[in-house]
Amino acid sequence: MSGAVGVLAGNHLTLRALELTRRTPTPEIVGDLLDAMREVSDGHALAQSLAGRIPTVAEALALGEHRSGAVFSFACRAGARLAGAPRKVVTALGRYGRHTGAAWHLAEDLASLDEAEDGGEPSGNSLEDRAAEGRPGYSLSLAAERDPGIAELWAGMGRDPDPEHVRELARRIRATGAATDARKRLALECWAARQALQALRPSRHRDVLDQIAATLAWDSRGEEAQPLGQP
Repeated sequence: MSGAVGVLAGNHLTLRALELTRRTPTPEIVGDLLDAMREVSDGHALAQSLAGRIPTVAEALALGEHRSGAVFSFACRAGARLAGAPRKVVTALGRYGRHTGAAWHLAEDLASLDEAEDGGEPSGNSLEDRAAEGRPGYSLSLAAERDPGIAELWAGMGRDPDPEHVRELARRIRATGAATDARKRLALECWAARQALQALRPSRHRDVLDQIAATLAWDSRGEEAQPLGQP
């Protein structure tokens, strides 16, 4: 969805979200929603400013936090508020959502690398799709800092997504160690999300949230990511 249709759909969903939050018994949710909308807007503005170039490592991380991080955090905080949870739990779930959202962003990035190397039909989150839509990931940003030739490969792939070029880009990214470091960053975000849940009382609901964060630390090939600082 793009162009005028995308703008109209986005405006409709935004207004609908405001209508729904206004009807909730907890007025704080409206403030939470506005904060999340501001973060998402900042993320879109950052993405627009990156047109034609690969983001820095810091910018790549900011994109994850402003997008999925902000949305997941709002969803968790809103759920806690609707359940009448105390401030401590609302804050903890907000942290959980932010770290889980950032982890989700990283996991999608790494899945596109696995797909490029394993072959098969593009899934909508492939390196080809990301290049065509101008959606570079964290691993690409890391790799580009270590191998300047990767920027040229990425730009060329956006114009002509030849399968051989896709595999070469994935190989070059892994050769820099960027994929390994990105997976460690993913593990760190998952660990932080699970730590945030320690503020909640033991329950099956907490266990489910913990399992979600734990599962994100495993890649599409069934390999567990190790936290930063570990081999």
